[in-house]
Amino acid sequence: AKLPKFSNTMDYGWFSKNIHPNLTGLVATMTMPKDFLINKHPFVIYNSIRNCGRFSYPVLIGYLDDLLGIDQVVIVNGIYVPCQGGNSEKNNPYR
Repeated sequence: AKLPKFSNTMDYGWFSKNIHPNLTGLVATMTMPKDFLINKHPFVIYNSIRNCGRFSYPVLIGYLDDLLGIDQVVIVNGIYVPCQGGNSEKNNPYR
């Protein structure tokens, strides 16, 4: 499946009709981690694709590497990071 060309000016309706179905079909042929972007809500995917053009490729990869490093430190050290809003303390596995 070939993805149509998209830009940061696309609206959500166009994305929903033209991009998302093709992405879903394309990803169905691959093995992806459960937390991969395509498994998120379509609006999250839309905003990610729409906003990624604000970064150069090397800067974007650098940020992704930083996030991966932070994620690994959090997992290895068992650091609990509460979600913003709500009462997440009752779900804290580290208490």
